[in-house]
Amino acid sequence: MSTRPVTFGAFIPQGWKTELLDIHGAQAKWAMAVEIAELAERLGYDSIWVYDHFHNVPVPAHETVFECWTTLTAIGGSTFGEPFDSWQAGNLVGTPEQVIDKIGRYREMGVTSFLPWNRDYPSTDTLQLVAERVIPAFRRSRCGAMPS
Repeated sequence: MSTRPVTFGAFIPQGWKTELLDIHGAQAKWAMAVEIAELAERLGYDSIWVYDHFHNVPVPAHETVFECWTTLTAIGGSTFGEPFDSWQAGNLVGTPEQVIDKIGRYREMGVTSFLPWNRDYPSTDTLQLVAERVIPAFRRSRCGAMPS
């Protein structure tokens, strides 16, 4: 098992999935990305994530997409300030208990970074559910124990 501490990250809106479409104006769209990043930090997430893509999906819509490296650099200076990392685990889908079990199995294989996908944006319910139920329960469990 890896001795690296387990970390949890959260995706922030950047426009790739046209999730910023209903927000009018570039400044308001940027403010939403920053707001979600700051919320993730307050909720106890270890990092923020964005997609490395230049146009909307599933079809380019000529709508706002904040480029990933610029976005992370700009937001990272005022939030986490942690080094960049790569996505290291597959999808975590299920009840909080099922997700905790899956994280434990990934942990046994040496995976140390986990990232819930906030598919219900603009709602922050998923981010809050993971922060309030999954992360604390996992960190209290045997699998989530930090190395001594």
